[in-house]
Amino acid sequence: MDENVFTDIEATLKAALEARVKLGGQGVPVRIVTPDPDFVELELPCLTLELTDVRRDPARKDNDRRVEKDIEAMEATVRPPTEPYDIHFAVGVHAEATRDGRLMLEQVLCLLAEQPAMTTAVLGREAYLAPDVSFRELSKGRELFQSVGVVVKTRLEPGEAVTVPLAAEHRVAAKEV
Repeated sequence: MDENVFTDIEATLKAALEARVKLGGQGVPVRIVTPDPDFVELELPCLTLELTDVRRDPARKDNDRRVEKDIEAMEATVRPPTEPYDIHFAVGVHAEATRDGRLMLEQVLCLLAEQPAMTTAVLGREAYLAPDVSFRELSKGRELFQSVGVVVKTRLEPGEAVTVPLAAEHRVAAKEV
């Protein structure tokens, strides 16, 4: 399978942005930015989506193993605890006119405010969009570039589940003689 947590979240964010952000009644295309040197020109207007950082979130650490018991088969499936990660993306807003860029920016911010959680399409994993959104505006000569930082909070499965036999509990009562 070619899908993984990163491409799955990218595809889900891309679909949500393409459905929500419109300019002049037309949908605005979303381009996923990778470190590909051939990615040079963008057709305006458009949004870009770029993975910028991945960090483990120790504040959401869960030490409990998940155990699913099958009493009929007398076995249990033990899964290791999931690992929490914060996956950082930058949504770039690119337009010919500053006004168009600001209209698109507002729609991106509204989407993020309206959708605090999302279920990814391929893996079915639930992820949360962090409520804090950072914004930066850069200009190169006459080009204006706006970027919104988004943090997606999700959990990864670190290892394989193990099936173990269950033991029946026996209690022995002893009387003092």
